[in-house]
Amino acid sequence: MDDIDASVAEFIARAEDWAIFRRFRALNVKNIMTLQKVLLSIENGKLQASEERLDEILDKYNRALCNYARLCSMEDPQKKHLTALWHYINDRSIRSPGFFPADWDFLPRPDEEKVKRDEKTQELVAICPAGDGGFVYAAVDKLVSEFTPGREDTGTGGTISTWTRGVTQKTTRAINTAASAILLVAPIIILHFVKDGIKSLILIVVWTVGFSVAMSLITEAKNSEIMMASAA
Repeated sequence: MDDIDASVAEFIARAEDWAIFRRFRALNVKNIMTLQKVLLSIENGKLQASEERLDEILDKYNRALCNYARLCSMEDPQKKHLTALWHYINDRSIRSPGFFPADWDFLPRPDEEKVKRDEKTQELVAICPAGDGGFVYAAVDKLVSEFTPGREDTGTGGTISTWTRGVTQKTTRAINTAASAILLVAPIIILHFVKDGIKSLILIVVWTVGFSVAMSLITEAKNSEIMMASAA
């Protein structure tokens, strides 16, 4: 491991959001297909294998399938984390002999066209999933980053700011709780002053639709959770 790789490893270890790696989709699929081909040959009688050997191949095949299924379910990294990682590596490269390391060329460049960036991003995996909370979580996380003091990085001469997910999660939970309470209490208060039956019915319908839309936008609640909340 050279100096740049060692520095990047230290950088990634500072925050779980920067744990971004390649998926190697094609190689994973190729491995599964190779094992599948061997099993098909055994099944068709074209290849002989002892029970012990067959059990070994089946175990590899099943584990490869499970691992790939788990890999596919993992999330793509967020743009801001990719950008931060790219800039750190680029800054280190400038201060070290040579150009941007070829081993890290799989990272999408900030100035790259969107189609190419999307292709590269889909080939990457974020070990730590994005926080639950939808729009509110993203907004709070950005706000927290603005007020988090950075410390100087001796390798690049810049500053690096890190903060725990707990700060963002607690703030998001407080905002979502307050917003939910307002959305639930407000129609009750309004209906107290609206005596017309038709107007009350229209208000209930409009507010229910608005509540469902708000739930889907500001949180990452599942469809079933939104439906149950709206029905309640």
